[in-house]
Amino acid sequence: MSKPIKELVKIHVQFTILTPDQLKQISFGLNKDTGDGTVTWKITFSLSTREKKTDEFTKVIDAAVDADLKDAPLAEETANKGLNKPQSDHLTLNVATTAERVKSGKLKQATLDRAVKATLPARNA
Repeated sequence: MSKPIKELVKIHVQFTILTPDQLKQISFGLNKDTGDGTVTWKITFSLSTREKKTDEFTKVIDAAVDADLKDAPLAEETANKGLNKPQSDHLTLNVATTAERVKSGKLKQATLDRAVKATLPARNA
C-alpha cells in the first residue's frame, strides 16, 4: 500500500497587533493558495482606531494586495513563524501612519499598497 500524500492547498494566517497606547489595532493577514498549481500569496491589512482605551475600535481602512513572487519565501516564513520585531515595527510605525494619511486624502491607495507589501521584506531588516 502506498503512503498517503499530504498537500497543503490553502492557508490563512491572521496576526493582530495592539499598539502600546492601545488606541490602534492592526490586522495583518497572509493567504496562500496553490489552487491552479502555482503558489500565490495575498496580504490583507486593516487598521482600526479608538479615542480612549475603553471605546470600541472603529475600522479606518482595509487593503488587500498580492505579494510579489520574490517575497513568497518571506511570506511562507512569516506565516510559519509569525511577525518578527522589524515587521511589527514596520506595521505600527510606517503602514499605520500611511493608512491614516490615505484615509484623510493626503496619500493615494497605491502608497498604502506598497507599504503593506514592504512588510514581508522588513523581516530581514
